[in-house]
Amino acid sequence: MLNETDRFQLRESVGYRVMGASLFELAGDLGWLNLVARDAETAEGIYAFYHPTFQEYFAALAVEDWHFFLNHIPGNPQHPDARYRIFEKQWKEVILLWLGREEVGKDEKEAFIKALVKFEDGCDGGFYWYRAYFLAAAGIVEFKDCSFADEIVSKIIKQGFGYFDDEIQQWVNVNRTVFRRAKEILKDTDRERAIAALVKLTRNSGDKRTRWVAAGGLGEIGKDNPVAISALVQLIRTSQDENTRKEAAESLGKVGKDNSVAIVALVELISNSGDKHTRMEAANSLGTIDKDNPVALATLADLIRNSSDEDTLRKLVASLGKIGKNNSEAIATLAELICNSGEVSTRMEAAYSLGAIDKDNPVALAALVELINNSGDDYTRWRAAACLGIINKDNSVALSALVELIRNAGDENIRRMATYSLGEINTNNPEAIAALVELIRNCGDKVTRMVATDSLEKIGKNNPVVRATFVELIRHSDRENNRSIVTNSLEEIGKDNSEKIAALVNLIRNSGNVSAQRNAAFQLRAIMKDKYFATAVSSLKDCLTSQDRRKSFNRYNQCYRVIWECAQNMTYPDFYQAWHSQPTNSPIPDNSQNTDRPTLLKQLKPTDKTFPVPLNIRALEGETDISAIAQELCTQLYQTIFPTDTDIPAIRNAPEFKRLIPQLKNRLQTQHIALILHSCPCENALSSFTRKLADSHMGIHIAWITDTALELPLTGFGVDGVDLLDAVQDWIGGIGA
Repeated sequence: MLNETDRFQLRESVGYRVMGASLFELAGDLGWLNLVARDAETAEGIYAFYHPTFQEYFAALAVEDWHFFLNHIPGNPQHPDARYRIFEKQWKEVILLWLGREEVGKDEKEAFIKALVKFEDGCDGGFYWYRAYFLAAAGIVEFKDCSFADEIVSKIIKQGFGYFDDEIQQWVNVNRTVFRRAKEILKDTDRERAIAALVKLTRNSGDKRTRWVAAGGLGEIGKDNPVAISALVQLIRTSQDENTRKEAAESLGKVGKDNSVAIVALVELISNSGDKHTRMEAANSLGTIDKDNPVALATLADLIRNSSDEDTLRKLVASLGKIGKNNSEAIATLAELICNSGEVSTRMEAAYSLGAIDKDNPVALAALVELINNSGDDYTRWRAAACLGIINKDNSVALSALVELIRNAGDENIRRMATYSLGEINTNNPEAIAALVELIRNCGDKVTRMVATDSLEKIGKNNPVVRATFVELIRHSDRENNRSIVTNSLEEIGKDNSEKIAALVNLIRNSGNVSAQRNAAFQLRAIMKDKYFATAVSSLKDCLTSQDRRKSFNRYNQCYRVIWECAQNMTYPDFYQAWHSQPTNSPIPDNSQNTDRPTLLKQLKPTDKTFPVPLNIRALEGETDISAIAQELCTQLYQTIFPTDTDIPAIRNAPEFKRLIPQLKNRLQTQHIALILHSCPCENALSSFTRKLADSHMGIHIAWITDTALELPLTGFGVDGVDLLDAVQDWIGGIGA
């Protein structure tokens, strides 16, 4: 070969020497090897294999000892005898082919897999341990008799979904960066073994959340697998937990396409379930796996016509919009709802869904235009304009409405959402670009300016006005409030600049602002390459201490994500050297006072469906009286979201509290309210009350910041959890999705 990075080429002299004249010439005659170039100086022929698999296969045949792939010298990976080809992408297929060779002894393969799963990289965070372990997970597909196989699959499942720890009796969430990668690896490992492990959890685990998570896992990897489908059907028919049945129904919609057993089970669930939300999920899945299934369409249409709850109605409408494309009954049902509903948000959802299943439907377009023109509410006008722009791209009414909201909306959240929507529906439109440029230059809100910059990048790519605006921002945005915006434009202006890298690293390390840290980390991952990977590792590694994990959840997580990215692109010896080198940064400031839990949670952002309300309920510690608990939570809720209100309702229990929810959602113009309770132990009376109060059907969702194990429908986030803000924000983003 020319060198180890030129995967598919070799010199003629090398081919003759390694393969011998007869085999080399035969490979040429068969077309396996082809002349692709000649050396500029010697005119020697350079050959390439017809397909890389040929080269990888022959390379695997030539490897006699697994130490060719890995010869770990702990503490000294730079040693000339050290080998770390397991971390080089071009060798992955060769390694898998080697593990599949029948003539390689089982003991030899076992020793290699053991070396992978026991690999110690000598760096906190386990970055290369994960890489080695994930390679082992892929390797057992070729080496199915491996004695470590069950252990490896079990570990990957835990890393990909979290798990219930029997010893401490609570659910354990894993680092979200690892979590995402483990889910991907689960699809590449021994699929049958992974499915069997998940099926076992659905049948044998005594923990409801474990069974629920396992059902979701089968939906991720069980496509067309009869064992997975059978297990999900069994859950639907036998589980006493409604959440688990719904999750199983949703998973069947992902894995059971055209499967008669799955179709029958979902039809049964629709017929037999007394829970309208379960029936809705089942109908949605049925329509997904059995296109135009009349039972699914009829069920959703019937539920729409007979539902009295507006939140449920909107979900049903959204489901019909996914599976009812060009179906006359679905179109008629939605058109009827638009004409007859007195609820603005329901009419809007119906119009959006109708436009999705019947492109340019005049009833849908007219309904959204009417809402834009006649509504006196900015939120409604934004939603209608955003929907109209999606189903009828570049619609001039939608464009004008969004631009008008950007310029005149009295609520900054509405202005921000209109700014985002404009970036989603218009490309290179002069009016849109002018509005965004004006907003960036004049708006006093830093988050809105950041959103405007993102939207401008989307719709004005290669536009000279946009480029000039970014240059102006970089030159003049020297205030702290503008730093996030400047970093947003870095990728567009240029890459691989040492000053920019240093500025982003310092911002992550030194800023006490969570949004600024997150944005800087995102941009750093986008622009760093080559030598700057090592700079990032040596500069940010000191942010991964246990103290940082406790005091600065977001900084820890952002640094972990950046260094994880570095580990995917650096050789292990280079990473090890960078990790153990001395950084040149100034000491990391202790910003724990700036990121205490109440302050941190105030940075949570609402979505278009959910309004988050963090509540400090320290005053309820030790309280057991239900009426006192109900009143204190109600009072705190009103004081947080409506601070000028003096007439706070008097309530005594959860049912009375629930009766307030529709009014609260209407005032907030949202479909869901998410309460995040913190700074108080989740004791028996509080836990029991909040379980009764939480009701996803009514749109009231409750999360606790606690280390106490919680039962559904409550959600828990660890007190010292890594990535607390991002984790809670992700939970909020998933509500109603």
